[in-house]
Amino acid sequence: MMKSYYWLIGILITALLGILILQANYTLDNYRMKSTELKEEVNQLFAVAIQEEKELRKDSVLRWFRGYLSDTSKILLSVAYDPEENQLLNSIQDHNDSSPYTTISFSDDDRQINELDSANRAITIDLIVEANANYLDKNSIYYWTEQIGEQMSKLTDSMTLDTARLHRIFREQLQAHRIGTTYQLLAIPIDSTLSPPVGKKLYTEAYTTGLTRGDTKTFAQFENPFITVLRRARWSIFGSLAIISLTAGSFFIMLRIILRQKQPTKDWKNITLTKPPKRPNNT
Repeated sequence: MMKSYYWLIGILITALLGILILQANYTLDNYRMKSTELKEEVNQLFAVAIQEEKELRKDSVLRWFRGYLSDTSKILLSVAYDPEENQLLNSIQDHNDSSPYTTISFSDDDRQINELDSANRAITIDLIVEANANYLDKNSIYYWTEQIGEQMSKLTDSMTLDTARLHRIFREQLQAHRIGTTYQLLAIPIDSTLSPPVGKKLYTEAYTTGLTRGDTKTFAQFENPFITVLRRARWSIFGSLAIISLTAGSFFIMLRIILRQKQPTKDWKNITLTKPPKRPNNT
């Protein structure tokens, strides 16, 4: 009878240990998954912040470019309709240059004109600015004229990364996604490779920030994302702890019941009551 009790207790202990191990592995795997999700999310947010900050600098370059094209004392614009090719040729030249520097046609330009009034001049400028935006998106400068190319090259080289603006954009992205862990921006040579994370630190990918060229890449380093990961995995962790607590509590209750059943009990029905012997009278 005693051996059966020992076997039952051993089975319960083994089952309890198995549940504890399984729940611990589940919690650890869930924590790792949340860590991976956090890394992917902050990297995506950082890429968006980098692109948004770069777009603001590109907008500044395009505003300058539009103003430069609109200045008739610097740039001469002219058009000529080619009936054989059924296309409008737009010519761009520096004011001090006697021959057109660039001639370009646009597939979506169906105008059939040979002179530019104020309205058509504005349309031509819009088309050229849009084309120039496409070149900037490819991190390149198109020399529409010699002066435009030189001026734009100097301008893009001078418009380096605005770290304060990048911080603001990135913080707003993190706050919107409830990511409160602290970070810092770091730069590395453009030809280097980012080292793998060490210790508790988390890294984003490194991105080039120059509009057309540059010698560094920028990335964000998060010092200790443990609290953020823990907060995201809190429900699974609390659920695992609840299961472990209920299982352990049930085990100890069952063990207590088993131990009580092992204790000997008195059979009051088989107890006979006898009268005490009479004491002799001493007279």
